[in-house]
Amino acid sequence: MKPEHYVFIPNEVDSFTDIYNTKILDNYVKLDLELHDKDGKLINGAELHIQILSELYMPLVVKRFNPFDGKLSLTIGNEHLAGCDAMFIIRLKSDNIIDTTKSKVDIEFLSND
Repeated sequence: MKPEHYVFIPNEVDSFTDIYNTKILDNYVKLDLELHDKDGKLINGAELHIQILSELYMPLVVKRFNPFDGKLSLTIGNEHLAGCDAMFIIRLKSDNIIDTTKSKVDIEFLSND
């Protein structure tokens, strides 16, 4: 499934930045993150939230990583997600600005089939 929205935006100090979201119809999301700053260093000491929300913005799955060490490989979801439209969001709170040219966000949507 193609992402509907995939964007990095410069984060503001001490506030969350949504760095990826898309509508999904599959059961699971597999992601590999590697977030770097302008100097090419991993973003350390950040707070990362990975959420799957229903179309009513009710949380279905929430994972929190605080502190976040700049790298993450994770598969989240469940067998019920294919039955509803859901929004997948990664949110990051950091004092460092993400450099999109040096960072990696690989997203794969998986199903039970």
